Amino acid sequence: MQEILNNLKTNSLLQISNWWGLRDAGKAGTIITKDKMLYKYTFYHRLSPFLEKNNIPQEYISEGIKLSDKKYERIIKFIEEEIVDKTFISKKIRDVGYNVSGNYNGQSFSIHNNFGFSNEEKGLYNKAKELIETIKGDN
Repeated sequence: MQEILNNLKTNSLLQISNWWGLRDAGKAGTIITKDKMLYKYTFYHRLSPFLEKNNIPQEYISEGIKLSDKKYERIIKFIEEEIVDKTFISKKIRDVGYNVSGNYNGQSFSIHNNFGFSNEEKGLYNKAKELIETIKGDN
């Protein structure tokens, strides 16, 4: 699985990912590649009784969803307006991490723990996740 993820990350335009250390520790994310594909993945560090009981695989990568040109352009616009030439504050969070990364116009970016909680303004991770969920829901 790691080799497949590394290949997708190398070709990524935008990726959101998170990891957690408590109960059923693991990582998950969504990758949008430069060839206009959207992939989701999850990885649990160990196959616990809860995962087994609920038929949840220890490793999973989706087959990928082809994005329309319009949806892909929304991702590019988001990167240009929300990421390019911006600075971000990384919050200290224990036992969990939130990342937004990718490659755009020959430049790599990686923003860690820019996350908004409850009444705070949305962080970059929240905004990116909301955009991706909207794009996946559009027909």
